[in-house]
Amino acid sequence: KVDESLENTKMSHPGLNVNGGTHPCFPFFQRVSACVKREEMYTRMCYDEVADFWECRNKDKQRALQYKIAKELHKNKILSIPTYNEKTDSFEHSDVFNPQKYFEENESKNAA
Repeated sequence: KVDESLENTKMSHPGLNVNGGTHPCFPFFQRVSACVKREEMYTRMCYDEVADFWECRNKDKQRALQYKIAKELHKNKILSIPTYNEKTDSFEHSDVFNPQKYFEENESKNAA
């Protein structure tokens, strides 16, 4: 059985993933190899190609973007809906919001 942590991160052979298919980062690897072969000062001249290859392998920028998007989406989530308390004539927040239960209660009240 193949170790799942190695599934998309390790290349057993340049261009092949551990399942025998083409690795998604292989085109970036080819660009790095071509740049290193043609440039004398490849450590400086191939910086962008190497950065693209490592981004493909590690996905740091992609994870950072996904985190920011998830954070913004979380700001818009409804975490609680205030309910009206007739005894105190005020609105009170419920501790846990269950949207399905809330809308089922309102539908049954409206139907009656």
